[in-house]
Amino acid sequence: MALDARSGRFPPLLALSTLLVWVGACAAGGRGGAPAAPAPARVVDIDVEPLRVEVGRGPNGTEVAVYDARQLFDQASAALDADDFARALALYDQLVASFPDSQLVPPALFNAGLALEGKRDLVAAAARYLEVVRRAPATRYGLDAHIRAGAVMAELERWPDALRILDEVGARRDLGDADRIELHARRGYVLVESRRYGEAEQALGAAIDLAERARRERSTATDSFVAMAHYYLGEMPRRQAEAVALELPEKRLEERIEAKAKLVLTAQRRFEDTIRVGDLLWATAAGYQLGAMQQDMWRSLRAAPVPPALTGEEARIYTTEVGGLARGHLEKALAAHEMNVKVADRNAAQTPWSERSRRRIAEIRQLLAGAAVGVHGPPPPVGR
Repeated sequence: MALDARSGRFPPLLALSTLLVWVGACAAGGRGGAPAAPAPARVVDIDVEPLRVEVGRGPNGTEVAVYDARQLFDQASAALDADDFARALALYDQLVASFPDSQLVPPALFNAGLALEGKRDLVAAAARYLEVVRRAPATRYGLDAHIRAGAVMAELERWPDALRILDEVGARRDLGDADRIELHARRGYVLVESRRYGEAEQALGAAIDLAERARRERSTATDSFVAMAHYYLGEMPRRQAEAVALELPEKRLEERIEAKAKLVLTAQRRFEDTIRVGDLLWATAAGYQLGAMQQDMWRSLRAAPVPPALTGEEARIYTTEVGGLARGHLEKALAAHEMNVKVADRNAAQTPWSERSRRRIAEIRQLLAGAAVGVHGPPPPVGR
């Protein structure tokens, strides 16, 4: 009886045997007379995987299960494709334990990492990826696992570990253009989150420059990571603008408003570059931040202090003018979020960012419909 992988392994009754099956070929002779001329010799490469035989006692008596690494790998991959991460992980682990010398061990370990990511066990996923690097460093699986380990460390917000691993990847000699574009983009992201903006700008710029060169030379470029690089180039001035507080005295207030506006314009240009790449996820992320920046400007102006030197009437006029300016930024925020949702709808695919824009639209419309979109009063919290 064949083993149904869903039911688990049979309890061992006899010692388990591992069999190597060697595939040979026999030539048939002619029907009498002189022997047929031999066929031209040729070499056939056959990947031979060991079989495992398990004998156990089941409800119908003795049962024998015969399986090989390929069967386990295919069953695990089908489970992974179906997002059955627990079953996929169990089967990949069974393959590695039962067939430690199989050529399928590196891809099994890599896919086990993907399954662990699906289960949100990121620490264990990183360990699997680094195990692939240890076992098969010079293979494509080793390279992909090396990059993925750095990406998972970044997702865990372990920035020094992520940077160390990505720098190890950068020292490899087997990187193609697409690999280097991804590496620079991921490294730039880690440096942004580490607030090392100067180094981040260099890494993200390197990703974009390499992509442009790759296109001119008609080699492979990865648009997703090019868009990622543009996005994080925009994130730096956006975050810097958000951190600018509008404070008195009046001269400082004017300087802060000007500085904040310049940062917003720089971020806006970079987010527009992100959108032009054409990757939906990063385009909607950039579109969302375009709206968020305008809403931050509205909030900042709304909370800005009135210069104390102004008389009552002067203060009223000042408040009215600043309130109108603030409302204009809120209207721009609404337009940006509405466009972001339209982009996703036109592509018949929603992203987390387009859904966040959808929620922002309702909030901003409510704010615009209210009677008090002025300068004073505590501003409502604005999420990013």
